Amino acid sequence: MKIETSQLKQLIITGLENLDPVKVVTENFEPGRGTITISCFGKAWTAGWPAMSGQTVEQFFSSASADYLADCLCRGIPKHRYAEGDHADFIRKTVLGKRHTREIDADQARESFDRADGMSMNDVLADWNYETLWMPLFGDIYDAANADWPTELNPDYTYLCRIVEAVKNAFITISSQLDIEVNHDQNPVGEIVAWSGTNHNMGITRDIDFRFLRFDVKPGTKLYAVAPAPAAKSDLLTRAEALAVETRALASRIQAGE
Repeated sequence: MKIETSQLKQLIITGLENLDPVKVVTENFEPGRGTITISCFGKAWTAGWPAMSGQTVEQFFSSASADYLADCLCRGIPKHRYAEGDHADFIRKTVLGKRHTREIDADQARESFDRADGMSMNDVLADWNYETLWMPLFGDIYDAANADWPTELNPDYTYLCRIVEAVKNAFITISSQLDIEVNHDQNPVGEIVAWSGTNHNMGITRDIDFRFLRFDVKPGTKLYAVAPAPAAKSDLLTRAEALAVETRALASRIQAGE
């Protein structure tokens, strides 16, 4: 039995123009190997890459083209599809080409040219007179169906590419925010030069000498830092605590009659 662990992350992208919320789940098994699953309005797409040159799925996805990613998420999805409607211009262009090369005679050309009005590919393939009227132009049924009929962008393809672009932008935004945080850590606002401890009637306070390293910090800005290592107690506090211990011990001895 083999058990693998992975880093699973999920994000939900909302507020997209003309798109429902997009849910993204990435899974990084190890550097350079992982998967992604994207879902939107009841549809889901998934892809995985076994070798991403040490990148995470998020990094790889952000740098790849939308066309490539769309094909990975939905293998074989066509970018274009057959355009429904009137194909008279395409038919007449084919007639003129065949006539120019003398593959059809004048009578054949005239009849096909006149019949082209309002005809689509489906109309041509379903014509009962196909063999005599259209076969000289397009060949058999199979060749005719694969001719260069007018096409249009596949709406399913463009829809997926829009979602892919939204996910790419989300990853880039998150990465930029992380870079800002890292840069903030590497460029601190200031530093503590020294501090001293005092004891005003047991209400211990600390006087701090703080040096600003930046001058673009607005008044009221809260300054945060990682938890510091335990600092050594000042000599004053050490002596005060020792004296308190001795005082309590002496009081105990007096109460005991020693």
